Amino acid sequence: MPEQHWEYVAVAGKRNGKPNFPPLNREQQKLIPAFDDALNVAAQSEVSHPIYSGYRVKESISGLPAGNISYGKKRALHGEEVAVANIYSKEGIVSASELPLILRNIATYNPAIALPKIIPNLILAIIAHDPDGMAKPCGNCLDLLRDKLGRSLNVVFGASGGGEAKVAKLGDFLFEVGREHRISLRAREGPNLIATLAGQTFSEGTRLTDDAYVSKAEALSRNYNALVVTNKGKYYGGYECLCDYHPIYAGRDAIRQARRAHDYFLRYALFTAPGPGNNPPDIMYMDRQHLMEYALIGDLETGREGDKPVYLASIDPQRKAVTGLWQTSVREFLPFPFSPINFGEEFVSHFKEYYRRRKRF
Repeated sequence: MPEQHWEYVAVAGKRNGKPNFPPLNREQQKLIPAFDDALNVAAQSEVSHPIYSGYRVKESISGLPAGNISYGKKRALHGEEVAVANIYSKEGIVSASELPLILRNIATYNPAIALPKIIPNLILAIIAHDPDGMAKPCGNCLDLLRDKLGRSLNVVFGASGGGEAKVAKLGDFLFEVGREHRISLRAREGPNLIATLAGQTFSEGTRLTDDAYVSKAEALSRNYNALVVTNKGKYYGGYECLCDYHPIYAGRDAIRQARRAHDYFLRYALFTAPGPGNNPPDIMYMDRQHLMEYALIGDLETGREGDKPVYLASIDPQRKAVTGLWQTSVREFLPFPFSPINFGEEFVSHFKEYYRRRKRF
């Protein structure tokens, strides 16, 4: 395949719910030859082997090809996972930016832990299939990239044949709940109700948690429990980890219970974690992904696009009392989601009909 060249625009968050694509800044313009090289390696990658979905993802990082690999029963090693493994095998433990918070926390308990060396201007390239020309890493891959390569990782994506390509930082795909999302515990009836449910969620989620492998090095903000509230009921979730370290997060646990009840109409979700109230729970992007897809089922059924509230509460574990409360929404929580919509209109029609039939049983 002859080398291709692309015309680049940046990704700068969303405006009125739609992606904003301004021109590249000076720093990004200097990297255009490196972006071209990275996309050419990705376009020629032969790693991808999606035997179930047929959704071929071609990627590269630091000159190394990567791609998604299917196995088992509809399991997949995603292209971003292969990319991180590839660059670790070549460069050792690396990051594109400052030491991730999770590693700083672990190093406090284990000074012998290997810390990454910083590689400025590290580039992950992805050949895009999406209708809007963007490639959207799934929630689990965002968790991996956030913890291992950092928010400053350059992510570039474009079609294999050239044309327009888009440049972002990993941080553009992430959403942090900030001070502007804090709500008063003394305001109105709504927050008071959420505060009461937060105590119940902490207790029920703790009861449901099954984890004999707990470590002192864990970030407390990630020891969260979950509640999904629908028009019909409440579903609690706790964390489960077995010896293979492929856990089920609390949000997924709650959502699975709602789905098994064929209850697809989300009203709101609530996550709680122990803490003094300075910061909200740090919800894994995999859970944000599963919450987004669960909410999408109800939206497709009703034909109305909604954006349901998501509450986050920090809890005093002894008193089961709320120390801080924040509010965001499903769509704000995951700005650029990988969803069933990425598979095209024909699949979305099948997806909608599948859950319409499933509700009858």
